[in-house]
Amino acid sequence: MKITEQLDGRDAMALVTPLNNLAQTLYALKDYAAAEEQYLRSIRIIETRDPGSSRLPHTLYGLGRVYVAANQQEFAIVMFKRAVEITRKSDGLFSTSQLPFLHPLIDAYERAGHDADADLEEQYLLNIAQRNFPPTSPQFIAAMERQARWQEAQHQFTAARHIWAQAIELTRRAGDVRDIRQVNQLRGMARCYRNEYLYGSAESGADAPDADPFQLGGPTLGRSQPRRLDADGQHLLDTALNLLQNAQGPLGTKLRRDTLIDLGDWLWVGGDYKAAAVRYATAWDLLTTRERASDGPDNPLAQPVLLCYEEPRAAVRNPKAKPEDLVQKFVEMEYPVNDRGRVGDIKVTNSDASESQQKSVMAAVHRALYRPRLVDRKPAATGGVKMREIVYAKN
Repeated sequence: MKITEQLDGRDAMALVTPLNNLAQTLYALKDYAAAEEQYLRSIRIIETRDPGSSRLPHTLYGLGRVYVAANQQEFAIVMFKRAVEITRKSDGLFSTSQLPFLHPLIDAYERAGHDADADLEEQYLLNIAQRNFPPTSPQFIAAMERQARWQEAQHQFTAARHIWAQAIELTRRAGDVRDIRQVNQLRGMARCYRNEYLYGSAESGADAPDADPFQLGGPTLGRSQPRRLDADGQHLLDTALNLLQNAQGPLGTKLRRDTLIDLGDWLWVGGDYKAAAVRYATAWDLLTTRERASDGPDNPLAQPVLLCYEEPRAAVRNPKAKPEDLVQKFVEMEYPVNDRGRVGDIKVTNSDASESQQKSVMAAVHRALYRPRLVDRKPAATGGVKMREIVYAKN
């Protein structure tokens, strides 16, 4: 790089590539301040020498990643948004070339709590797919699936179910009625039924009262959700398992295992612990010896998994509040989970939240339900389960 500076000057376009390479190396080494410096210098050169260069969006993207890693989400948003805007201007409003920058922009919006902005861009992603890909193409179906997952995350469960149903229909039209690509779509649709039972739906506008969803006949967290699990959800999971009867190879085994776990979760949430344990045990039998020995993500039954947790009000960020008006606090806890998935005595291990906020979080955790870990095919108690909750206070 020094030789290039001597030959072409300190603001030569020839420096952009080595500067970006150096910045990427510094990013990998987690020296974010130094990486920022190199990216900023590269951006200044491009803006001065060739503001229309196709390298500018990629350099902005690199700097955005640095800000994400440094937990400076607002700065990251500015970089990703500029990259998207430049690409739309140069390649067209609905060009697919913007996707590498649009995906991290949405992620940054979510991390910063800008849900309305994230929602707009998620809708834009679907519009891009509609304009560029046939309805039965893998790209379009993948965009539909992403939109369904987004609606789920917003607790728009009815809308998400409809999108999952459309994705299933498109998959059948693209292949055949027994196409196993439907399996994850069927699981997603069933998950919407389960979560609507647990949490209610944001589409109803109902607020969630502080109540134990596993007493007095089931969840009461939203006024519009059904009193019992909708049988259609279990039918969807049974359909997925039927599609997998003749599926071969590692993919077929994994899909069968994960669908059995979903069915176990369905039954566990409904209180049929015996039937749920049978499904979990069958899923356990599909694990390889190496997977059973793992305590990590290779073995989805090795650790308790949170199936239902209603955040306390203190943990829900007001979307209308400005970031500068809120102070973020935390509560770190440790507790046992018994073989029925219920939480025992909670110990706060570290926190900067107020005592009332800590009590609110602990009360919410006490109402949670876990899928217990499995030991030798059977649900087992687990000690030392940890959780970290973020809460908000006025600045």
